[in-house]
Amino acid sequence: MKLPIDHVHQCERPLDPTDDPTWRTVGRMLGVSAFDAKAYYTIGLVREMVSTAGLARSNQLHLGAIFQVLDAIELIGRAIGGFRHAKFEATARLKAGLNYVLDLNRREETPLVVLAVTDYLDLRNFTGHGGASAGGPLHFDRWTGLALLHLATRALDAMWGDPVAMAGFVKCQIDPIETAVHSGQTETIYVRDIHTHLQDARMPSEGTPFDGWRGEDILVVLATSGQTVTGS
Repeated sequence: MKLPIDHVHQCERPLDPTDDPTWRTVGRMLGVSAFDAKAYYTIGLVREMVSTAGLARSNQLHLGAIFQVLDAIELIGRAIGGFRHAKFEATARLKAGLNYVLDLNRREETPLVVLAVTDYLDLRNFTGHGGASAGGPLHFDRWTGLALLHLATRALDAMWGDPVAMAGFVKCQIDPIETAVHSGQTETIYVRDIHTHLQDARMPSEGTPFDGWRGEDILVVLATSGQTVTGS
């Protein structure tokens, strides 16, 4: 059986020439490729957003949880959609991420009960812009954020085995942040920790902090009957 680190590594291909030198420099600290360094950083960033959403949810802060997990899905959209830095593309990135996670959900034997893309965009606008609304009431319940957490973590595991997603990933622009300190030196956050995490035979989304939500019951649709049921 392949280790999760191989699951990521086997997708390796050259990065966009503009980005390759930056990530090659980051990768040198662990002796890994530019692709792997960028992948580990992206995994770590999504995990932190998911963990923050889990923490908010554990304190019954459901709107905050929805905001954070939609941020994670936007990052997934940036990655698989090959987005470069550009103004006024946040909605396009989020749409790309939502379409990806919802497509994965439709392929499940027992899909989760989800909202329409436009509903998620409205919720993101509301939570990210001080209660902004296009008019009319917004609707969400305790299942909304829970479903998004499952969708985001499934996608974080699935995207590395998806050739189309990887074609976008090598083109997308994601810049590293150097705040972690190792042996007295600053280095790019997440990369070292995720390298270790995957070497320990754990999948990218496995074991995020504040993940009590994984044990909660969730609404699913039985594909054979179309009935909505509660499941784990």
